Amino acid sequence: MSGTAEPACRHLGRTFLCYGGFTVKILVVDVGGTHVKVLATGHREAIKITGADMTPRRTVREVRKAVAGWAYDGVAIGFLGAVLRGKPISEPRNLAPG
Repeated sequence: MSGTAEPACRHLGRTFLCYGGFTVKILVVDVGGTHVKVLATGHREAIKITGADMTPRRTVREVRKAVAGWAYDGVAIGFLGAVLRGKPISEPRNLAPG
């Protein structure tokens, strides 16, 4: 077999072009100590979600409300904490328990 293999996706600025010409849109959720930021492919500014009583359940509800109407194919979540086998293994020190 000769030739070179092409990558499955190519980065094109703020988006990715994959086989078949599909554009993959990613929703990024950054969980910080004082607020949560959300941004998706095609949007220029992150939305900050804040609140002193942000439980995990309320955080999910507020994120879903903030991105209602946005189109995305996948979600990437970032937070300061250790992960093992796809699950957090300890509570981050800068976040409330839960």
